[in-house]
Amino acid sequence: MHRLTSHPSISHPTYFLQCSFAADQSRVLFTSYRSGSAQLFDAGFPDGDIRQLTGRDPVHPFSALIAPDGAVLFVRGGSSWRLELESESRRESPVADSGGQLGECSLDPSGQWYVAACKRDDGWGILVGTVDGRERRFIPFARTVIHPQFNPVNPEWIEFAADPAPRMHRVRRDGGGLECLYQHGNDEFIVHETFL
Repeated sequence: MHRLTSHPSISHPTYFLQCSFAADQSRVLFTSYRSGSAQLFDAGFPDGDIRQLTGRDPVHPFSALIAPDGAVLFVRGGSSWRLELESESRRESPVADSGGQLGECSLDPSGQWYVAACKRDDGWGILVGTVDGRERRFIPFARTVIHPQFNPVNPEWIEFAADPAPRMHRVRRDGGGLECLYQHGNDEFIVHETFL
């Protein structure tokens, strides 16, 4: 066990489906409320300085992930953002505006595609697109959607949870092939970590 922070505010690593460590394991990404709202920070590992990475409007506290190229993707409001950690200015750039609210992001194994749960005025669904912002689509669903993630073996498939039951579904990245993975009622609960 190794303690990285001592500030009295709430701090937590990225969402458990994502790795909080940089590729070289020299830094750990985390969310903290030490500045008054949810912002992204990183800390040298095992012992090192703590840097504040974001500071504008609050970020979605469980949305951050480290892309294969070392950039950080996160959600702020209804948009997904990209933070270039390697640049001196730590430049932020928008990836996609959902036209609604976004949940945490997940990447496909190549790091080229992202997916996030989305709630818009016209309903629930998932937002899927390329990290470079060139392509994106909204795939509607009739109920609440949470925790979408790419299949690590075949990233053409996206798995997601729904509420209420039946809970687990999958759909192709292009929006086709929607299916329920297991038909059940609210007397059963199927966890969303199916691909883990």
